[in-house]
Amino acid sequence: MKARLERLRALLGWPGLLGLVLLVGGLAADALVRQPLANRLAALDQRAGQAERDARRPAVAMATELGRFYKHFQREEDINDWLAVLYHAAEESGVELGVADYRLVAHPVLALASYEITVPLTGQYGTLRAFAETLLNNIPVASVDALRFARKRVGAGQVEAEMRLTIYVPRK
Repeated sequence: MKARLERLRALLGWPGLLGLVLLVGGLAADALVRQPLANRLAALDQRAGQAERDARRPAVAMATELGRFYKHFQREEDINDWLAVLYHAAEESGVELGVADYRLVAHPVLALASYEITVPLTGQYGTLRAFAETLLNNIPVASVDALRFARKRVGAGQVEAEMRLTIYVPRK
């Protein structure tokens, strides 16, 4: 082996031998370093492409869900119809309504507007709770945001209450 290296050195000289060593080292580096890194990069590119495709799928599903959400608020009834339901439910349940405060709020992000209604109520405690439940059952686009009860005396049969209610409608 030593004799072969001596002959190769004599044939190529020191510069040629150094070039041969560098060539073999470069091929080894390509096989041991660059090629595995290229394979890893290709695998990461494939995973990134799959992640991008997966990310698009939930956006479509989310748009479908959002469409279903807004469809819930598309009703034949308008705010006047819902207010009639509110007053009718109060009359049917024996709850006295005071003068209500109405406020229209247009939500900048949502395609909905809301009527925030604050109304004083008077009646029996159970009747007031049943009235709130009836409202939620009969007005599917409403939420009772607050219901505050107060009695003048401990033994009093009548309860004064204040209800804060929101009715959501499509924004025009």
